[in-house]
Amino acid sequence: MHGKRTKTLNTIIDFQSAVSGADGRDYDQPAGNGRQTGFAGDTCGQSNAAIIHSGSYSKRAAMSDVTSAAFSAFRRSSKHQGVRYMAFHSVYGSKLFRSAVAFFLLCAMLVPASATRAEGGEPVNLTGECTITLPERSASFEERLTDARFNSRISFQPGEALDVKLADGAKGLYVAWYTAPEAAQVEFLDAKGTTLSSMSASTDLLNEYFALPQGAASARISGEKAFAVSELGVYNTETPPEALCVVQAQSAQPKAMLIVAMTADESYYFGSLLPYLSGDDASLVFLSCESRQAQQEAIRARYALGSRTQPIFGSFPYYPSAIDQRRLYSYVDKGDVTNWLIQIIRRYQPDTLITHASVAEDNIGMHQLTSTHVLLAADQAADDGKEYVSERAYGVWQVRAVYQHVESGASPLYDTSAPLPAYGGESAISLAQAAYENYSSLRVTHYTVSDTPYFVQTYPMGEQPQQQSTSELFALLSALQGPAAAPDAAATPAPSDTPAQEETPQPTAEQMQPVDDSAEVAAPVAIGFMHYLGGGLALLGVIVVIASLAGGKRRAESGKRGLTIAGTIFGILLLLGGAGLLYRELIKEPAVATTPIPAAATPAPTEEPPLPTPTAMLSVPEPADESEFASHFRKESDPAEVVVFDETNGIYEYRNDTLAIEIRRTEQTSPMLAYYIAHIYMREIDSYRSGFGSERLNGRDTEDACVMARRYRAVLGMTGDNLLHSDYNRGMMLRDGRIFRSQTQVSLMALTEDLSMRIYNKKDAAMLNEIEAGTQDTFAFGPPLILDGVLCDNVDQDRVGRINPRAGLGLVEPGHYVAIVADGRLPHYSHGMMLSDFAKLFQQEGCVIAYNLDGGASATLVFMGEYINKRAENHYRSVPDQLLWGYSELVPGVDDPYMLQGLVPQDWRKGD
Repeated sequence: MHGKRTKTLNTIIDFQSAVSGADGRDYDQPAGNGRQTGFAGDTCGQSNAAIIHSGSYSKRAAMSDVTSAAFSAFRRSSKHQGVRYMAFHSVYGSKLFRSAVAFFLLCAMLVPASATRAEGGEPVNLTGECTITLPERSASFEERLTDARFNSRISFQPGEALDVKLADGAKGLYVAWYTAPEAAQVEFLDAKGTTLSSMSASTDLLNEYFALPQGAASARISGEKAFAVSELGVYNTETPPEALCVVQAQSAQPKAMLIVAMTADESYYFGSLLPYLSGDDASLVFLSCESRQAQQEAIRARYALGSRTQPIFGSFPYYPSAIDQRRLYSYVDKGDVTNWLIQIIRRYQPDTLITHASVAEDNIGMHQLTSTHVLLAADQAADDGKEYVSERAYGVWQVRAVYQHVESGASPLYDTSAPLPAYGGESAISLAQAAYENYSSLRVTHYTVSDTPYFVQTYPMGEQPQQQSTSELFALLSALQGPAAAPDAAATPAPSDTPAQEETPQPTAEQMQPVDDSAEVAAPVAIGFMHYLGGGLALLGVIVVIASLAGGKRRAESGKRGLTIAGTIFGILLLLGGAGLLYRELIKEPAVATTPIPAAATPAPTEEPPLPTPTAMLSVPEPADESEFASHFRKESDPAEVVVFDETNGIYEYRNDTLAIEIRRTEQTSPMLAYYIAHIYMREIDSYRSGFGSERLNGRDTEDACVMARRYRAVLGMTGDNLLHSDYNRGMMLRDGRIFRSQTQVSLMALTEDLSMRIYNKKDAAMLNEIEAGTQDTFAFGPPLILDGVLCDNVDQDRVGRINPRAGLGLVEPGHYVAIVADGRLPHYSHGMMLSDFAKLFQQEGCVIAYNLDGGASATLVFMGEYINKRAENHYRSVPDQLLWGYSELVPGVDDPYMLQGLVPQDWRKGD
């Protein structure tokens, strides 16, 4: 076989020498010369057969005479066409060329697929492929930037910077600020570190998206003043993905401005207006917000309704309780509220204001405060003698009218149960319910929105019938633009035990627009620079190949056939390189898909980022079997809430879809002891709340524990840490995200949003990191009882180590807590426990971490509004705080009679 290849190769060389004219012979002279005879005879036949790869070697030899005669006739008729034929045929017949052509055609077929992906593909989150550099003190907290928790953040001092080395294909940078920055800069640099562009961050927006300039290799965020970042993302699109809910700042002169006291008020009390206030000519103002997370949820709720404008957020204290206005002025400066509202009115120049009732809805003091100062600000905004700072900046502004909400009336604004064509046939009331349920912290209450759209005009002053007020307001709302973008369809809320609105009429087929709530609208994926580069190189390769072959004749005559070969090879290499580059870009898979809002699900343990020098951290255990965990919640055939209250046998249970509580009472006689072990299973962190002793939420006011639990309608309540009621407690205390104390002299227990716990020993400065970690609730009492599954040493030597009534909390795994309360100071019923024995109870229940809380006369356990443990010394101490789980309308009200008093017979208290 080797001989055959050699013979064929020699024949081709001889043939190419003949056709190139290298031997100087005339192709038209008669046969007879050996070289010519070889060319025109058998050797030529072998050569030609070798080029076209037809048949075996023996067949080529048998066909040589026929091939020779045919080719000789062809040569004599056109010697130059023969040259061109062999030059092209030798290239086209090669395996390399055919492979290159096939590869190019494959790439050409992939281009339409790329175009399809560009039109409807999912945006790709490239943040995981980027390198983020933080100041040294914050380097261990990088995960906060991508944890999808807006309460967590990383703070930067003036001169500090956040640097991001961008991944290939990056097109946009997403920044969620913890608060709108005062003087932050965003720079984009090329690979050499040269600044390509620099821009100032908006002082109004909480979420921003920056399109990257061409050639950007890194980004830097810095500021002349301190700033904080909650979330950071890098995407492959120049426009923000829909899931990010990036909106624009409020523009001037909206036709209507809704001013409410707190986040969620707009949905619960003014939900009927939201469909009309979702255009660019309407605005929404909040005086106070529960948290940064609540701000994001307010943005998300409006975004779902089609609004593309960010609400205006004030920073006044958040008091969502029935505290009266007089007490509120102890915490909120009335002059500050009026001046801030005057600034808002003058800056944005609204035509009409809408706000709360003069007689506060549900007696909530912040509602009355808001309505009072909106009326004052509307009047004073037109007075050039009031609030001179905004007068110099914007001038004065006269509001045309102010409408206030009233809870009842004869002339409703419109039928809130009627289908709205712009929202796929959904009614205003169902849209309001969906908007309200966006607020995660309020889902535990399972409230049903029952907004009744009654309004009356109260400014300018003067009597006006409600009917006329309603007509004029409805005319104004009807003239507004409507949704600025296509809204998401809101699911009609599931029926609840609370009274519902009248049944919504079924919309017609024309009004129905089926939309998948869970689907995300993807921004187009643009074809990038690498696509164009690959396509350009491939096209250039094709041009070079064609040019080389087209010039083959002239080079053949001049004896420079090597240029033809070199040019062809170079063109093929360009073609292959460009096609390979294009192919590489087109087959890239999304690294991380955009994340929709998670639905309630059984928690999976997630590791917290390591904090600097922690003295005690939970090693998160492996999750229990999913089916076993799920078995604790209500079954599909069960009612919405399952309650077991068996006082005789000491069995108490509660379960719904997201919370399960199982309590057992244990009594023993040697020594005399009674204690209660509650296993708590949670699917959502919102099943937990912190309770306060009064509506003032000041951490000092005390209240009977059972009254407090009833006021919150809590399923289960347990003693906390006494908050600020005792000044000896010098620990770090956070409740509902508020900082009550930030000292480190006492150990700390933190309840985290991943349904887990962290514990720090006293004087560990790392506990202060819980503030920026977004932790909402911490407790400072102690001591720690179990750390990483190991009993703590010397706990009996603590200041509260002797025998006492006890209360504490432990964790088995994320979502599975254990609360234990031990009765004491009742010699003939229960003595109490040493701390070491108390710790062993948690270990026996499988806890890997446990913490001691306030015991003694404060040790209480309240289930469904009833004391189930017995009073130490026959009395309960009023407490300033509690740990509360669940919400149920089945819990009795504060004024309802008590079934259990928690008392023991008097002789149980005697020592003989």
